[in-house]
Amino acid sequence: MSAQLESGREVCHKILTNVASVIHGQRDTLRLGLDSEFYAVEERLKAMGLVRHEGESLLDWHGRLKQREEVQPELLQVILNLHYRYRFDPIGFDENDRSLLKEQVRKWLEAIQPA
Repeated sequence: MSAQLESGREVCHKILTNVASVIHGQRDTLRLGLDSEFYAVEERLKAMGLVRHEGESLLDWHGRLKQREEVQPELLQVILNLHYRYRFDPIGFDENDRSLLKEQVRKWLEAIQPA
């Protein structure tokens, strides 16, 4: 039980540290995920005519796309999950996670070419 409590305290500390650094301007806004490699995937899909509808969430868009094998929906789901973690996970996204996001996007972009 005490190990769980300590782990919970560590998570809370990470969240509060990240929030405080954003509030005090010590955390680069790019770190909030606005520089995510996912946006290259979005551009490639757009070039393929698979445009995201106005107001459509990324998850809803993926729901439409997952029926199209040519976009490798399983890999796209992995990338989307990583992107969401990069953008919104209050605990943060370490360098290994970022490397994985970059690698998965590179792999997807190499496999998916616009017509």
